[in-house]
Amino acid sequence: MEECMATIKLPKENILLVDNTEINHGVACSWNKGIEKMKERGADWLIILSAAMRFGEKGMQDFIDEIEKTEVDILACEPSHGWHCIAIRSSVFERVGTFDENFYPIYFEDNDFGIRCNLQGSIRWGSVEGIQLQNMGNQIQKVNAFYLEVNEKELYKGCALIGDIDEYLGRFGFYRAETKWASENNTLGWGDALYLRK
Repeated sequence: MEECMATIKLPKENILLVDNTEINHGVACSWNKGIEKMKERGADWLIILSAAMRFGEKGMQDFIDEIEKTEVDILACEPSHGWHCIAIRSSVFERVGTFDENFYPIYFEDNDFGIRCNLQGSIRWGSVEGIQLQNMGNQIQKVNAFYLEVNEKELYKGCALIGDIDEYLGRFGFYRAETKWASENNTLGWGDALYLRK
């Protein structure tokens, strides 16, 4: 967590840390604490970050800039981060509620929330590519593998497609070693891919 925080160059009073190392509140409960804080402050957006995130020299400001100009309601970092780095407008929670804490301690709270958003019908999803990976700088040289969600179809407005990710990671010496699509014949248009260093 300390390493993540050290890379964020934003006012720390706007950040709520939920440390689950001593008492595991669960993912949904932790995210709901963020919603409470967002409402207390009258903020327009909740940004969910996992402790695994690292930001480059812009210190997350590039993601904030994208949030400020977007027209969508939920903005995810792509190609690899998804729910590790995602921004959600406060109005979304008014329409669909909070995260379901019955999914404890982890898994499926994001799927459930996404399904409820899609059932609501008017919530716009989007993604912004390259905020973190492009800012990894020399850190990317320390990575030997990436396991990413990949899309063959544009499931989110502006999301990176698998060919884009192949090309981008190829610049750093990675190749796609394996792809597992979520459905037979890839009718859903998404899956997971393993990239290894050549």
